[in-house]
Amino acid sequence: MRTRSLFCVSTLAAALLAIPATALATPAAGCSNRDMAWIHLFAQENLGNELDSNALCPGSSHWDLKNSKAHDHVRSWEVSGPIPQNGGKHMTVCLLDYVGSQRVVLGRLSTGGWANAAQQGNLGNNNDRADAVELC
Repeated sequence: MRTRSLFCVSTLAAALLAIPATALATPAAGCSNRDMAWIHLFAQENLGNELDSNALCPGSSHWDLKNSKAHDHVRSWEVSGPIPQNGGKHMTVCLLDYVGSQRVVLGRLSTGGWANAAQQGNLGNNNDRADAVELC
């Protein structure tokens, strides 16, 4: 019986290690599924080669990309979120570049589309400026 328990524990540990860190991320305190915007950042146009993903909500509305694989490499992105008809909040998400002390908006996408459809945006092949994502 002890051997079987050790096998179960080691199998569970291996499965948890295989889960990407972004999948284990928890939203900020006070966030619920009804007020979260899910953001996915990609290295290629048309949502190819995902670099990173995260969730933002009014209590956690800024995602600094300095320590992300997506920093300065975003070519396309996708935002999805809750449906307002089901009690969800409509949110606008901005992809930002910092130029000195100025924030430059590279793109804006909104959550809360019909049937929870994700909105997608392409930034072009030469974008090397994505520094942050935030609710705006």
